[in-house]
Amino acid sequence: MPPPRSLLLDVDRLPVDDDPWVLELPVTDLPRLAASLAGRDGVVRATVDFGRVDGVPRLNVGADVEVTLICQRCLQPMQVLLEGESQVALVENLAQADALPEDVEPVWVESRKVDLREVVEEELLLALPLVPMHAADDDECDVAADAAGAVGISMVAGRSEGAANVMACSVFAAMCGSSPATCSAIGSSGIPEMRKRGYSPALASGIIAA
Repeated sequence: MPPPRSLLLDVDRLPVDDDPWVLELPVTDLPRLAASLAGRDGVVRATVDFGRVDGVPRLNVGADVEVTLICQRCLQPMQVLLEGESQVALVENLAQADALPEDVEPVWVESRKVDLREVVEEELLLALPLVPMHAADDDECDVAADAAGAVGISMVAGRSEGAANVMACSVFAAMCGSSPATCSAIGSSGIPEMRKRGYSPALASGIIAA
């Protein structure tokens, strides 16, 4: 059975024991996801498998899409593959939700309607990285190494590694405006350097966090 044009479905009339539905949704059809991206191009590929357990409708949902985000190291666009997969139960009350296994997520359907677009969108929102960044060894993103070098994070003998890392964090934080990104970018090279020079793990991490 192919998916209908409208993905707002009556919970009491969901197909059961049918082949999974295969959906293709433009990113622009998912407004919450689109608002989180640097670009709105792309098509979401999703599968939805229907079933019932103890009279409660369940959906096995999988979705993926390649999107554009802004790297918090270099502040340039980067491509990220978002993938999500889970099982959800369409519940009407708290008793039904409390009875679900831990690996099944409740979706409230008080109106007896479910919008599959919203279910798919939720999966992809959960897959968004908290702090999107290029990999540390990605040639397209060298701002972390440049910032570290500019303030002397690769220290010559006799200079203060700790003070240099504090300076590096200050400069990088001012550039990107993100504390988690700063800790990741500077800490990935600064902590190993401080450890080589005898700093304890706690002290090295504390300097970066400060």
